[in-house]
Amino acid sequence: MKAASAAASERSTTTGSFIRALALSKFTEFASDEGLRPTAMLRLVALPVDVEQFPQQILAYQRYCGLLDLCAQHTEQALFGLRFGMHQGLAVFGDMLYLVGSTQSVGEALLELKDNYAVFNGAVSMQLLPARDQVCLEFSTPRQYGPGQFQAAELMCAVALKLLRAMIGDEWQPDHVAFTHAPLGSELDYRSILGSPPMFSSSFTGLVFPRDVLSLPLNAKDTTLHQLLETHIGRMERLSSAALPGSIKQLLRHLLPSGRATVDKAASWMVLNPRSLQRLLFAEGTSFQQLLDEVRQESAQHYLKDPAISMSRLAKLLGYADSSGFSRAFHRWFGLTPLQWQRKTGLARQPRLLRGRKNYNGPAE
Repeated sequence: MKAASAAASERSTTTGSFIRALALSKFTEFASDEGLRPTAMLRLVALPVDVEQFPQQILAYQRYCGLLDLCAQHTEQALFGLRFGMHQGLAVFGDMLYLVGSTQSVGEALLELKDNYAVFNGAVSMQLLPARDQVCLEFSTPRQYGPGQFQAAELMCAVALKLLRAMIGDEWQPDHVAFTHAPLGSELDYRSILGSPPMFSSSFTGLVFPRDVLSLPLNAKDTTLHQLLETHIGRMERLSSAALPGSIKQLLRHLLPSGRATVDKAASWMVLNPRSLQRLLFAEGTSFQQLLDEVRQESAQHYLKDPAISMSRLAKLLGYADSSGFSRAFHRWFGLTPLQWQRKTGLARQPRLLRGRKNYNGPAE
């Protein structure tokens, strides 16, 4: 499992250090309950204060980790991330939960989540690794984000635990929850929060449970999961034909970083078959490919305004395998290379999030 963990960690370095604002779902509520001023905490790490109003916006993963670490320090709660994750539960997945919940078994649901996880978190690689009669749901991230990355790792495990309990049953427990770091608090507190034995200084971070869990059917009695699925389906059914192109473009912005912005995936998300989706878009005077090109053009211009985003990372955010593919497409759209476009527009060199703000480079070592 060590070799697989190392490989997964190496892969995660190529996906880009971003995370969706969905990861901070319920932050205002939880931080306020902990006696914090949520807006002040966000400003201290140069994160936008409207994160919960625009859950699909992209945030710097380092600042996300820094926020968790800062909150842990200000509340003197060493397990802030773990407790926050248990409080968030399924809310962090947003509409992605539809793809998970529409499967037939726990194993299928976890594979669907794995395949789409990069849409939600570009800094972390999720793997489902079998080992004899057990399986490990593992989260791997480069070790470059400072102390806050341990808070983030514990939050991810807490959210994964809540998801598995929603799919299997509230009383379900994994064999253990593993962390690569040393305990941040007392082991008794970990057991109290997780209800499962923790394992520290492990070769991986994740949940270990019996392999036969993968074949279990999803828990049809879980009201939270059922309500979220019904809400998504109802929203799609009420969507007018005129609003469909805009909804597809919004969806494509979410799917592009994972490289899975396909008509089949979009149709599944919209609760349609691919031919019906294409037919409806044609009736509105557009096509899936046209919408995909429009989203890439708009997003490219947006990302190029932030010089903190490298060309290779920008290419991956737009679903290209490398920067050369992106550069060729950009030249086809605008008749200029990305660098020529930046020079022509005379963009300021300071990253957008830091204009007028104190620079934040993560918590002090």
